[in-house]
Amino acid sequence: MSQRQEKLQKEMWEEIHKEKHEKALEELRTIKNKLDTMNKDSDEYRKLEAEYNQKYQSAEEFFMIYYES
Repeated sequence: MSQRQEKLQKEMWEEIHKEKHEKALEELRTIKNKLDTMNKDSDEYRKLEAEYNQKYQSAEEFFMIYYES
């Protein structure tokens, strides 16, 4: 990859993808903090944990798609 392409890729990340990825990470942190304070045997915990896992997978896929392109 040329230096120009690398620079454009970096700019694209910063301008387009970074904000979306950071929002997803902040949401994941919020859910994780709530999970850490909950009873792990409760139905509410299991539901929130499933939501966390789904959002984590989505964020991971988003991040990997960007770097594979």
